[in-house]
Amino acid sequence: MKTALIITLGNRDLQIKKEKFNLVPGKIQQYLEKNNDDENFFIIRKDNSKSFLDISKELNQSYNELRVLFDFPLINIALNEINNEANAKPDLFLFATAQENLDKQDCIYIAQIACKHFQEKGYLVSIIKIKQNPTNIPLLAEFFFGEFQKIKNNYQRLYIENAGGTPQIRTATHFAGLFQNYTYYNINARNKKVEVVSFQALEKLVLKEICENMLKVHDYEGIRQIPVSDEIKQKAGEALKLYNLEDSIKGNNYIERSLRAINLLIENLKVCYIQGRYADVVGRLFRIEEAVWYALFYKLLKDSGCIVDKDKVAWKNEDGKSERKNFNELISNNDARRSFLKANYSDQFEECNGNLYFKNEEFKKVPTNSGKNFYWYFFKSINKFNGFTEFFSAINKNKKGEPYKSDSILNQVRNKSYLGHGFEGVGEKDIKNILGKDLKAFTYDLINLLKNEFADFQYEEVFTQKTEEIKRLITNG
Repeated sequence: MKTALIITLGNRDLQIKKEKFNLVPGKIQQYLEKNNDDENFFIIRKDNSKSFLDISKELNQSYNELRVLFDFPLINIALNEINNEANAKPDLFLFATAQENLDKQDCIYIAQIACKHFQEKGYLVSIIKIKQNPTNIPLLAEFFFGEFQKIKNNYQRLYIENAGGTPQIRTATHFAGLFQNYTYYNINARNKKVEVVSFQALEKLVLKEICENMLKVHDYEGIRQIPVSDEIKQKAGEALKLYNLEDSIKGNNYIERSLRAINLLIENLKVCYIQGRYADVVGRLFRIEEAVWYALFYKLLKDSGCIVDKDKVAWKNEDGKSERKNFNELISNNDARRSFLKANYSDQFEECNGNLYFKNEEFKKVPTNSGKNFYWYFFKSINKFNGFTEFFSAINKNKKGEPYKSDSILNQVRNKSYLGHGFEGVGEKDIKNILGKDLKAFTYDLINLLKNEFADFQYEEVFTQKTEEIKRLITNG
């Protein structure tokens, strides 16, 4: 397995063993002091007249002379851990501060010493400069995330030893590793014990917050793309299937299937609105109205005895011949619907030039093939389902307040968008102009109408239910 060890270097990484101190030239000894964390080593002093940067530069320039003295005990501990765990010799990536205007605490020369030191031991070593301010966590986190991703693209396993560098560098490397499955070594400089750091608890908190925000807008596909449990992904997938009506709508007859579909369409409408997909809201309004009219038409035929053998509609045509059509075919086939209406509602219609028209003077120019609008005119003419005709009149008015004219606000908004014939945008203001009320009130009124008309209609807030199921899994997972 190709393995990488990422190291953030600090001013205590380069050390010299106590037993070799007498071999250090006198001019160099003055720059050193005992390591308080481990009395067996010396480190570079901080209170010299000469800066850490300048001292490390001088040490680097004298590398050939001093090479046998240099040691990197913390890095060696990490290498031993990797060897014991994975039996691997990793490639090394040394991250060292090297700001545009070099700071007196920058570690770039320590990196150059370490590079030569470990190359001589047979390691493949790369130096990556940290040019950002070493105390700016947001900039550092962005930098480390990008660099770690580049390394990740070429290695199967990443280990990170981040004892060196500023506390902000250490924090930024942690942020950069969230949800990445990197292995972090926390090395105690005093007792040399190694702790493998896990961020699972933090990742769980972050994921919980992300998921809850996604669930506020029912972003189930988004949840499936983040590192959550398979059970959560399964629940999100179930919600998506409901949203897209992928599973067949079950029921013993048309009305049962229709009411279930209307339930899902209303829920779908609410999700579109919450997500700010207002053009899709317009499309759902059209489809919901059409589905409701079909359900009412079925009920009318059922109550009048025209429905036989489940969903079959039976009548005698004008020639006295018996006809029988599936209800779906009746509402989709103009010839069949015209034959049925002439036979059963001859008092309401008259034929002209092969087309069927209302006798009612007010609706005289309305043909029977006028789409969903036909049912509004039909039920108005026979004085049926007045609550629904009044309800849908409100969203099909033009600017003059006239219902079901070609210039209705609903038609105009639809036609200007990609749902119709144009490319103009649709906004929340357009939806409010169409409804004349907020969407919550609109759906509440429609659901109550359906409950009053259809005794078996049991409305389910399916996406609220799925959302609560996912929330429970996130909380208990």
